[in-house]
This record gives sequence, C-alpha cells and structure tokens, in this order.
Amino acid sequence: MAKTIKMNLSQDSIQSAIKQLEKYKKQLGSKNKAMVDKLGKLGEEYVQENSKYTDCDPGTVTHKSENYGSWNTAVCQVNWSGDEITFIEFGAGVYFNGNPHGSPHPKGADMGMTIGDYGYHQGLKESWKKPDGEWTHGTPALMPMWRAINSEDGITKMVGDVGREVFDK
Repeated sequence: MAKTIKMNLSQDSIQSAIKQLEKYKKQLGSKNKAMVDKLGKLGEEYVQENSKYTDCDPGTVTHKSENYGSWNTAVCQVNWSGDEITFIEFGAGVYFNGNPHGSPHPKGADMGMTIGDYGYHQGLKESWKKPDGEWTHGTPALMPMWRAINSEDGITKMVGDVGREVFDK
C-alpha cells in the first residue's frame, strides 16, 4: 500500500497533502484491523480443523477483532471453550503421550498440565473406565492452540502473505 503524495510549497498544496495524509491514516487503520481479523479467522479455522481428530468434544472456537487507541492498533482474540478441550490441547493418558508426569506439549509442564497429574489421575494407567462405563486409552495431545501460532503452517508464518494481500488491495 505504497502511497506517494506530491505537493508544492503553497498553502493550498500543503492543505491538500494534509487531507491526503488523514485519508491515508484512516485507510491504514481499517486495513490493519482487516489484517488482524483475517489472521484471527485463520487461527479459528486452524484450531477447529486440528481439534476434531479425537473422541473428545472439540468445543467451540470463535475470534473477535477490535481497534484500540489512536495509533490504529488492532488486536484479535481467539477463544476456544468446551468441557474437554484441555484433554485435546495437552493430552490425557500415557498410552498416547508417553512419560507419566511429563508432557508432550511444550508448555504443559509450565502450566501444570502433565500426564496423569490432573483430573482423576487416571492418565497414569494405560487404559481406564470413563464415568459412562466405556474404556479409554485417553487422547493424544493435539495442541491445536499452540500449533495455530507456533507450527510451520501456523498463523505466524502467514503474517507476511496476509499483510500483502490486505494492504496491496
């Protein structure tokens, strides 16, 4: 979104340049929000797609973008809610996730989400009976939120392409 403003050293020309700059500033703010919103939508879709490969309920994923302050700062929040999303993100059970008291999730140990150490501690076993009577081995740590940001196909790798797409229009 390169912009060239030409002017002379006259009052009318300077006023015209100021008006063009103010218009550009408004466009910049709306494009910034559009870019952040697009990245949020991609994050939402990524989490939805990568949380469905389990027997757990994948919950609900939404995103919300807003502009803040006078510097055209846009922020986006991706929300994931549901009763079993912790199991999908961090995994449950040694059968799929290995080391008891460890975590396949890069932030699992820091957040206290280690295998077999939360919930009813059933994850220390190879399999266990769920409250509904069904036997389970747990679930692998799919990490859709972490991967949405940090993986090779996550949204941080898309920032440049999304920026060019939005700002070059």
